[in-house]
Amino acid sequence: MLHRFRHPLPIRKPLLSGIFIFIAFSIGVLFDSKMETRFDAFFHDSAIVHTARDEWQHVSLVALDPGIPGFVSRRQALPLYALAAQRLFGMGASAVFMDAVLYEYDHRTSYAMCIEEYQQDGLPNQFRWQASANFVPFDNLSEAQFQRFFIARPQFAGNDDFITINLLQNYFGETLLPVDFFQLENNTQQLQRLIADASVHKRSEGAFNASFRWMNLAEQAVIPKVTKLHSERLKLTPDLDHTEQCEDKPCKRIRFSLPKQQFSERPEQPLIPLSELVSCSSFSVTPELQQQVKDRVVILQLTEPTEATDIKVTPMLSAFASPRQFISGPQFLADAVETAMQGDAPVRPALGQRLLLILMSSFIGVLLAAYARTAIALTAPLLVLTGGWLLCFVTIPAQLWPVTASVASAAIGTVLILATHISLGTAKAKLMAQYIPPQIRSLLLKYKGDKKFVHKHIDAVILMSDIAKYSNVTSELKDPAYVFHLLNQYFEETTLSTQNQYSGWLESYVGDMVCFYWPVHQDTTLIAQQHLALRGAVDMARRQQHFFNTLAKNKTFEIPAETLTSISGFIGAGIGLTSGQVMMGNLGPQNGIQKFGCLGDPLNLASRVESLTRYFNTEILITEDLVKPAQELELAVRFIANVVVKGRNAPIGVYALGERSDPRFAPEKIDAWVGWQKTFHEGTAPPWPGNLEDFTLDKATLEHWQEQGLWDAQQACYLLKEK
Repeated sequence: MLHRFRHPLPIRKPLLSGIFIFIAFSIGVLFDSKMETRFDAFFHDSAIVHTARDEWQHVSLVALDPGIPGFVSRRQALPLYALAAQRLFGMGASAVFMDAVLYEYDHRTSYAMCIEEYQQDGLPNQFRWQASANFVPFDNLSEAQFQRFFIARPQFAGNDDFITINLLQNYFGETLLPVDFFQLENNTQQLQRLIADASVHKRSEGAFNASFRWMNLAEQAVIPKVTKLHSERLKLTPDLDHTEQCEDKPCKRIRFSLPKQQFSERPEQPLIPLSELVSCSSFSVTPELQQQVKDRVVILQLTEPTEATDIKVTPMLSAFASPRQFISGPQFLADAVETAMQGDAPVRPALGQRLLLILMSSFIGVLLAAYARTAIALTAPLLVLTGGWLLCFVTIPAQLWPVTASVASAAIGTVLILATHISLGTAKAKLMAQYIPPQIRSLLLKYKGDKKFVHKHIDAVILMSDIAKYSNVTSELKDPAYVFHLLNQYFEETTLSTQNQYSGWLESYVGDMVCFYWPVHQDTTLIAQQHLALRGAVDMARRQQHFFNTLAKNKTFEIPAETLTSISGFIGAGIGLTSGQVMMGNLGPQNGIQKFGCLGDPLNLASRVESLTRYFNTEILITEDLVKPAQELELAVRFIANVVVKGRNAPIGVYALGERSDPRFAPEKIDAWVGWQKTFHEGTAPPWPGNLEDFTLDKATLEHWQEQGLWDAQQACYLLKEK
């Protein structure tokens, strides 16, 4: 079963694999160190959303609710928040932060002080009002409470601390916020104590830079100020060590809770309606309310939970599988306080753990590509991505794993090995192109997977060619290197066009013999293949004669000139051509080296026919089944004889083949030859026509066969028992 997944040519080179693992690992480490988490926001955000905080232990929210009707403006509601802050401190709140921006005091408005006891059915709550003249909204706070009360930076004209503290006295009074006219730095110190920077910053995160994920840990920010007071009260140690930089300010990530849009009295995540804290006289502390406030940082929200005026784009809106909801600014701060106090900020794993993941990813990419099939090897980056992404869900809080860097390592390792496969494949392809005919390559490569070509019977045309007096040639050359050189040059000049121009399938080279075949397959027909083979044979014969005629004058050979001259005096070649049914397929052991080729009687017949060219004045002999196709190509044929060759019982007609321009195939010569043959086979000694001087060898051969008793008058053929 496993063999289906294994690469047919695995790369078993440990040193090379080790080098590739090192390269992939190094690039992954460099990517992780330079890019940090910038390209992992998609994976990290989805994991953080999935592991959202479900409990607040150190913070509560107080928000505007329908009990404060819309005709009470935010400015008019400030005394209500002051009263709520006073009562929150009374219930044991550690610190209170009012997430509101104060503007210059308006002396023309009236302020809602509290909710009256008497109410009229069907009407909104009734409020006790106070004119703005000589009214200070927050002077109800004690000095101790004021030291634990914070506001966001106000939007007054100018940035002068002296002017700012004078304007803030309209809200807090001279007792809580005195102005020092002589030591101006005291004014700055007071403002630095009261004002907390509630701004939210973000890092440059490429395509994911729209989301806010970080708390501001600068000295004047909200989180350090309120958590310091809270932790001192509870004797705890907050986690305020910054791990990143956001717009040149220290920051760290926040573990968010799901967006809160409904008021809840559950102590796990308290969101308290403001109207419950601001009754004029009948305020009573219930155990549930006490539990929601005592020893907690309380954030006052000047909007309703569903109001879209102070919202933040966080992973809860943008992450994969998130609830697709905004988070209010106060909830953002509440989650930040909880993250700092519980110390569960999402962070990157330790360097050693990250390096181990990248190293394992490099191993997976390289080894899978080296030993598995390409389709499986290409899944290595996907496997690493899946594994790295899953780690982000389970290793809380160190869940910011270098997913992209790991995937990059696996991908680089995979690419390096695949490139090696391609390189080796190219080398092997060159070997294949050199040793396997292109038609066979195309045929076999169509079979995918475990499918193989099954041997089958097929019609084919067979061509065999052999060098005459080859043993004499090797005797003259003596040195085998000379033989190789001569044969390679001979085949280069005589057989290349047969392969390329006439689409011959090379069956084999055996010494000086070459065999081609033209199988009838796919869309081909027998007559078309016969035409190609006949034209290829004529072209091969022409090239053979040219090679032999110019052999002595060829200066490219390293063979001595006198040897070439001697060889050129007797060297020659013949071609035999026939057609018939053969068996085509793989030859050799199933699990060993195999050869693709064909077997059958036509190969034996072609070899016997080719050998007869030594005894007749022709370079090409064909069998009778090819006469008609030859005539269709306007090639010339001349009947030689009917013969029974060795290995066969039935006689077959053998014909010389050539071009019509060849003088040996002049019609009058052919007619004279046929007439002489007829008389000769009738048993008389006919006179030899004067125009048949080209066929003297042919005449001598037939006469010799007659003398040897090879003529079978009954079958009208020669019985040739020898090759």
